[in-house]
Amino acid sequence: MLRRILIGIAVLSALVCVALLGTVVFFTSMKNLDGMPGHEVDVTEYKAIPQLTLRQRLGLGTASDAQHSLSAPSSATNTSPKMAGFVATPLQWTMPKTWRQAPERPMREVTFWADEAQQVTCYVAVLGGNAGGLEANINRWCEQMGASVFTPEEIALLPQITVLGVASPLVALPKSQAENDQGLLGVVCVLQEKTVFVKMTGPAEQVQAERENFEAFCRSLQFEESK
Repeated sequence: MLRRILIGIAVLSALVCVALLGTVVFFTSMKNLDGMPGHEVDVTEYKAIPQLTLRQRLGLGTASDAQHSLSAPSSATNTSPKMAGFVATPLQWTMPKTWRQAPERPMREVTFWADEAQQVTCYVAVLGGNAGGLEANINRWCEQMGASVFTPEEIALLPQITVLGVASPLVALPKSQAENDQGLLGVVCVLQEKTVFVKMTGPAEQVQAERENFEAFCRSLQFEESK
């Protein structure tokens, strides 16, 4: 009986020694593994995959083209995004001396302030096609200003100025001083594949005082390629 107890204690001791030895070996191996060269990941080695163009995928692009695709920001990250329907158009103009160019804004080719207090604003926008039609756009301006809408016959009688070689109606709101203390001058220039809008808003008296400058600016518009 005593012999069996002694044998059991010896076996148990041997198992404990084996377990301890295994633990020491495991942690020693992990320490050595961490210290081995090539097992530390350098995150600086991971780079974005260049977004190649079709020409580059076919082997027609250059190495510099691929690098440019990687480093240059995409149009989706542009700080002045263009909204649906907006048509980027290379235009030139002559800015009246008393105006100042304002920061870029979405859906506009350019924006100006016509006064020091920045209450009178003028901008140019270009939309594809007829942009909903001449009558709809003019009457949308009327609704924005709280003015009565124009009939087709009244639109046909509006004064016209030549913008980009096209006779274009000039809208002046309010129609009477009693309607609103805010004023609007607008031109809708319908071209073959696009429509150009020039719109000025602000206090009615100041807007009316800028009419000559507004008309001169509209007449000065031209496409860059027409030079």
